This record gives sequence, C-alpha cells and structure tokens, in this order.
Amino acid sequence: MAWWLIKPQNQVHEIILQCLPSFINWEIWKFRCSYKYDGIRSTTNRVIDQITMLMQRTLAAQFTTINFSPPFPNIFHVVERIRSQLSIIPVSWKSPDIGKYKLNVDCCCKGNPGSAGAGGILRDHNGHMIMAFASYLGECSCNYAEIQAIKIGLKWCLDNGFGNLIMESDSLLTMHMINGNISTSWLLKDEINKIQAMKAKGHIQFNHIFREGNSTADLLANLAEFKKYNAFFTSAINLPMQIISTLKNVKKGGPNFRIRVRKNTFIFDPG
Repeated sequence: MAWWLIKPQNQVHEIILQCLPSFINWEIWKFRCSYKYDGIRSTTNRVIDQITMLMQRTLAAQFTTINFSPPFPNIFHVVERIRSQLSIIPVSWKSPDIGKYKLNVDCCCKGNPGSAGAGGILRDHNGHMIMAFASYLGECSCNYAEIQAIKIGLKWCLDNGFGNLIMESDSLLTMHMINGNISTSWLLKDEINKIQAMKAKGHIQFNHIFREGNSTADLLANLAEFKKYNAFFTSAINLPMQIISTLKNVKKGGPNFRIRVRKNTFIFDPG
C-alpha cells in the first residue's frame, strides 16, 4: 500500500510508480509459466533484465527527449535529477476597441455540484468600470453556474443599451457550447439557447480568456458565494477594497502570471 502513496518527484517518476509493479508481476508470471509448462528455468538476472527493458522502452516512448539507458540504476540516476520545466506566461486584460464594451464573467463553485456564486464586470475601452455584479446561485454545477453568470451579465448589458459587446469567460467548454463548436448536454441546452437568443439582440462576441486575465470577475464570484448575496455596482467606489485594488492593477495593464508545467519537457539537474 505504501508504494501507491509515494508522491512522485516528476512525470517520469510517476510513470515508473504506475507501471513498475505491473511489469514485475508480468515477468514473474512468465517465469512461473515457462518453468511449469515448458520446463524452462530463467535466472533472476534474466527476469530483472526483462523488467528493465520494459520500463526503458515505456519511458523512451513517452519521453523522447531523455536518454534512458540500462541498467536500472542509470535510469534512476536520470529520474532523480530531472526537473519539470515551467512555462510562465504574462496574462493581461485587453481593452476593447473604442465604441465597444467588454464583459468579463466568472463563477465560483464549492464542489461540483456545490454552493455557487456568479460575478462579472463591464468596462469600456479605457478600462473604466460601468457595472459589476455579484450573484449567489445556491447549489448547482460548475457549468450551470458559468452559464448563469453569462446570462446575468448579458441581460443587464442588453437592458441598459450595451449591445456592442465582447463577452469573455475563462470556461473554454462554455464558450465552445455557445459558439456551436461542440454539442451541448441536454441539461444545459435550454440555457445555452437563451444565451444564443440574447446574442441575436446585439453585436456580441464570445471569447475565451485565461483565468489569470479574469481576476476581477473571479473575485466578484467568490464574494457572491462567500456572502450569499446579490448586488449590482455602478460605481467602483462601492466595491470591496480588494476588488478595487485588483481593478486598478488591471486598468494599468498589470499582468498576472500563468504558470504551468510543460508536458514532457525537463531540465537535468546534475546535483
């Protein structure tokens, strides 16, 4: 049991932890069957070599940029000294063109399903806030909460004459559903149809944005879920201080950094 609880040091180590027990059992089973049915007795070293070969070929196929040369201690020497390479990308909110407006929305869901809140903010080409909202949604799924955030924001914009609009969400799945790039679950079909009907009432473009560029909407959604309330703001001075601070940073063009582990890309640390 302890084997399965080991925390892997990197992606290569994780593959070894997952595959090695199966390779060991497979080679022992082959050894047993060869002896029982064919009378062929392999040596322990032969079994170890076969396990090493299986492991080496698996790693070489998965991680083509790393040299995994037998024997096994050499493989472990490499695995212990490689570090995953990070991808660090600055992500900033981009202002719309003059005459257009941008609505950013997000949701906060404590579980799936779970207690959820929706948040959003409408800004002009100078980054000035026109409207922000925080809305508690009760218990629902993450996808449903994201869709409700879009509906709440769009309804306010259309009701108040802001139909020349770019709508941004960090839910790529929801954006694909609204833009018709993927089929929609029957549970969400009616809600997506309502959004598409709203889209027809204005000049509305639906775009995906990385979560790091959607920080103000994210804070508003978390506020709605935490306080369990509904509020619309038409003046930035009425926003909570943390949101005002984030809003100012975004307006100045200050980036947030998107940090991800690069898949199958490593740095060798000789120690």
